[in-house]
Amino acid sequence: MRKVWLIWIFLVSVAQAQEREWVTSMEDQAMVSEGREVEEELDHLDFWRRRKISLNRVSVEELMIFPFLTAFQAEQLILYRKLLGDLVDVYELQAVPGWDAELIRKMLPYVTVADRLQVRQVWKASLQQGVQQLIVRSSLKAGAGVLARYQFRSPVFQLAWLLEKDAGEKWWQGSKGISFLSGHAAIGRLGVVRHLILGDFSVSMGQGLVMGLGRSVRKSGMPMLVKRQQAFLQPYRSSDENRFFRGLGVWLGGKRWEAGWFISRNRLDANLVEDSVTGSRITSLLTSGLHRTSAELADKNVVTVQSLGAMAALNGRQFRMGIHGVWHAFSLPIQRSDELYNRFALKGRSSAGLGVKLEQTIRNVHLFSEWAVDNQRDPAGVLGIQLVADKRLDLSFVGRWIDKSYRSFWASSFTESSEPSDEKGLFIGMSFRPVYGWQVDSYVDVYRHEWPKYRIHGSGGGMDQLLMVQYRPSKKTVVYGRYRKESKAISFPSDDAAISRMGTDQMQSGRVHIEQQWDGGWTWRSRLEWIRRTAASGLTSRGVIGYSEWFWKYFRNPYAFNGRVMLCETDDYNTRLYAYENDVLYYGLIPAFYGKFIRLSVNMQLDIGEKWMLQLKCAQNFPVRNSAWTVRVQLVWRS
Repeated sequence: MRKVWLIWIFLVSVAQAQEREWVTSMEDQAMVSEGREVEEELDHLDFWRRRKISLNRVSVEELMIFPFLTAFQAEQLILYRKLLGDLVDVYELQAVPGWDAELIRKMLPYVTVADRLQVRQVWKASLQQGVQQLIVRSSLKAGAGVLARYQFRSPVFQLAWLLEKDAGEKWWQGSKGISFLSGHAAIGRLGVVRHLILGDFSVSMGQGLVMGLGRSVRKSGMPMLVKRQQAFLQPYRSSDENRFFRGLGVWLGGKRWEAGWFISRNRLDANLVEDSVTGSRITSLLTSGLHRTSAELADKNVVTVQSLGAMAALNGRQFRMGIHGVWHAFSLPIQRSDELYNRFALKGRSSAGLGVKLEQTIRNVHLFSEWAVDNQRDPAGVLGIQLVADKRLDLSFVGRWIDKSYRSFWASSFTESSEPSDEKGLFIGMSFRPVYGWQVDSYVDVYRHEWPKYRIHGSGGGMDQLLMVQYRPSKKTVVYGRYRKESKAISFPSDDAAISRMGTDQMQSGRVHIEQQWDGGWTWRSRLEWIRRTAASGLTSRGVIGYSEWFWKYFRNPYAFNGRVMLCETDDYNTRLYAYENDVLYYGLIPAFYGKFIRLSVNMQLDIGEKWMLQLKCAQNFPVRNSAWTVRVQLVWRS
């Protein structure tokens, strides 16, 4: 049976066109973050597709919203502009070191070389040409989740609000207030003001050792994307109810300098323990954002977090250096459970961090680093190198050394663990283009930790390896295959239940992916992926998924549709596989698939006039086990 459908899955399919690199990167990162929403990334790409970004005004941080662009390529564009002046045509990008025809093809839908405007002209044009959008989304079932979002967005001014309740929640939750409300007003790219935000925002500093909200940078099928280089401040647009700041943020900058600060006061969900002897305390912070039951409501907004942060940097022609710091105060003390792996976990009523970043470009080599200490003076460091060894060969190296007791609230860096703590490792990546149409990407990552972690009762480590080969015979056809192998130390029970032993958990996975575009608005995509995991105890489990999907959108037609047929067969949750699934606009999840089922999903879109759009998503697993069809409806209005 398995062989039959695996053969069939590759014979029948047509698929929606998405940037493969973006999808691959997000799927790989979902393996660390246990599935994630990607609506902010979709929102950024859609906005700049409609209102192109000026290559003669864009900064390095703004360029890094494009997931297929490396930090070295972004730096080279800025350096080219400084040396030779503004670009006169988009195709002048061919003269920028590191920019090849394939990269330029990907950037063309998003960029322009519009002339610089004076501040008054920029403000006037921004208000006249801004994009307004209203989205209302819900499912067709009782107690369904509902989202309503409005935003006005232009290169200079932004205004947005978001109102949401999850499935099973009530709009008004008694003393806890409204389910979830978020919003902001922001000014940016106006003289020395890069961003001034009142409301909800995210913050990124250096390589994320001190602070790293927003898009993570981790190991993926794109081994050159190893540097975290996001804007210090960004307006918050996601429906995630916990990972953001609420207050005021300012980011200023000139040709040779930049500086910024923020102040925030926000309430977060947490597990609250009340004791008449020791008093109230928090055992863990929660991030699900679900408040359906009395127990979940009791954990909502139980801790208030006050935060202060600042940064300053000097920017030379090929050199950058800066200092940044952050301080958080909690209204209740954090006290983790007594397990050994929580010995150095975040605790107490405060958290703070101070970091220094250094960046240097020397010909075809780009170096970047961050060195940080927390409020207990525990150290951490990340050092990376991106090297263009040849027009056909790129190399990347990332070393990290993070003390076992280092902790920083909301930090996120290039590490094996979901948060930077107790890790020493070295990552080596390669991207090789031997001949036109062929590309080989690979990496090796070796890491080790000293102190016990969850399910690891002692020191240990592991090795992660990936090899991916891509063939692009034409602009409309892509075929790639990849193989990944990882082994890591882990504890497992022995014959004596009170004693655990250390062993090695081994994982192997492979993937074959095909994409094809045809005339008439059709696009094809199909994938087969398998995984084999051998636990430390010797137990082996396997999993496989295969899907075919189609997309059709013909020029000027008011309607479009896409659909997918997926077959999944895994032994257990340990052999889960992640795959991006198309949905209504701005709603993107990368869920874990496991179990045995066939999944059908269909998306339909109807343009109603020039400003309205109706979207419908239907999905179901077969055989049906105590679940109804997922039916999601979204109405979009655009100015």
